Amino acid sequence: MSDAVSNKNEITGQFLLPAIAFSASWGGGTQHLSQYDLSKVFPLLVSILIARWFLRSGPKVIMPIWLTRFLFFTLIHTLIVFVVFFPNELTYGYTGVVELGGDFFRAEEGKLLVIFRFYLFALFSYALAIELKSMRQIAMFSGFYGLGLASVSFAGGYQSITQDYIRLAGGFLNPNSFGLAGLTAMFLGFIAFYSDNKLWNRILSFISIGTGGYVLVVSSSRGNILGALSGIFVVVLLSRLGNKVKMLVAALVLLVSLVFVVPNEYLVTVSHRFEYDQIVSRGGSGRLPLWQDYLRHFGEYSAQGVGATRSMTVIENDWTDKLLVTHNTYLQIIVEYGIVGFFLFMATLSSFWKRAVYIKQKNNSLPIALFVALSVTIFFGCQLTSRDTWIILGVLGATTSNTLLKPSKNNEKVVNNKKIQ
Repeated sequence: MSDAVSNKNEITGQFLLPAIAFSASWGGGTQHLSQYDLSKVFPLLVSILIARWFLRSGPKVIMPIWLTRFLFFTLIHTLIVFVVFFPNELTYGYTGVVELGGDFFRAEEGKLLVIFRFYLFALFSYALAIELKSMRQIAMFSGFYGLGLASVSFAGGYQSITQDYIRLAGGFLNPNSFGLAGLTAMFLGFIAFYSDNKLWNRILSFISIGTGGYVLVVSSSRGNILGALSGIFVVVLLSRLGNKVKMLVAALVLLVSLVFVVPNEYLVTVSHRFEYDQIVSRGGSGRLPLWQDYLRHFGEYSAQGVGATRSMTVIENDWTDKLLVTHNTYLQIIVEYGIVGFFLFMATLSSFWKRAVYIKQKNNSLPIALFVALSVTIFFGCQLTSRDTWIILGVLGATTSNTLLKPSKNNEKVVNNKKIQ
């Protein structure tokens, strides 16, 4: 590749990554902002990044090899399920529209579109891990992600209103998706803060952290709030005594600020949703009876899995409270891909954990915190096709590979003369 082409690619990357980060929170909840579908901007930019990744020279994969094995298995499994057994179920495009109120609507996606999005975002995480070549780039990406989320939060968006409370979904049509974006922004802000000490980066990191905290509260997403608290607990636990005090003071300042900034109706919602009696009486918004429904049929799917997007077929004739997807990524994987898929997924998480632990030996506990936050939050929702899940995995791949780990043969990484996959 000539120097001119190489420089052109570098310049393109400098503009493309901030644009991707900024548009990441533009989902279906941006319908009120433009006559155009702004939710398509992020997938379009992601597709360009993936094309760059395919065409670039040098190493193309620095993610854990177990992730590649998991994705390859799910692809083969999906092809067998829909080509051999259920070809008539593979619906294309959009299958309908659901009115949500307030001039908002949700287009019901066909199964092929959901599957396509899953692999598009998975490939994006590989490309993102490669493109984030330095901690300064990671800081820049994190900062623009926070700016994009702040702009969407300021512009308003879809509100989920029930008889008991009100939750903001922002740029998305699901408050839980908005909450995951808040968790992502908060921890990317932490990484940005400790990655680059330039003034502009510190300002962007504060915006990311503050916006992330605000979004977590107004979304009232308990799973994401618990994930964020778990990650923060890990950071504080693994930090030195002096840093523990600073972090606790910073957390207190953020908490007090949110009390004054967040509208009272959202504070009431958060308080109500975390009441013990309310959680018990509703079974965690119906999750407990839902999980029991799926586990009651464990023997029917555990060996072979029912196939991607087909989880509800397991309980369609035997459900207690609501006929819904699993609302648990771990359960979703074993239902859809069976015990082999579940094993490969857990091996993938184990690989990321080992990488994060090695980085902790270099006095950087943020990758562990981000990993823990994600691991907790996906327990309470189906986040396998969420863009933020793959943003987090891409950033984890970058922070645990590009900065301290050196590529070796067979896509392994070497740290302190030890190989990890």
